[in-house]
Amino acid sequence: MKPLPKHQATALFLLRTEVIGLNAWLASIQVPGIRPECGCGWRAQTVEHVLAMCPKHSNERAALAQALGSEIRMRLLDTPESARKVARWFVQQGILQQFNTAKEIEETKEEAEGYTPFRPLDEAA
Repeated sequence: MKPLPKHQATALFLLRTEVIGLNAWLASIQVPGIRPECGCGWRAQTVEHVLAMCPKHSNERAALAQALGSEIRMRLLDTPESARKVARWFVQQGILQQFNTAKEIEETKEEAEGYTPFRPLDEAA
């Protein structure tokens, strides 16, 4: 099984821990000006809400269910193959801005001009 790109692996980790920049979590850590509600009007924007019922993602969720070969269930993050697909889907939806640059680079499949990786620690001054 091919490893996930770093941005998708990061998304998967954040999805599984639910320590992710969705409104419910941001409000729980008291980020100023953030309320827990989803943009669709639901009381809390959580991983479960986005993956299972948010109407803003219903068409895309149907495509995810088809790719998984089953309907959406909250155990999706429990198996390696389905977790990989969910992480990829979550990044592709552009739900969290921090993944947008990585998504753009992946989609263009071009060199990341203007983006430089961190220097290895052994090269630090």
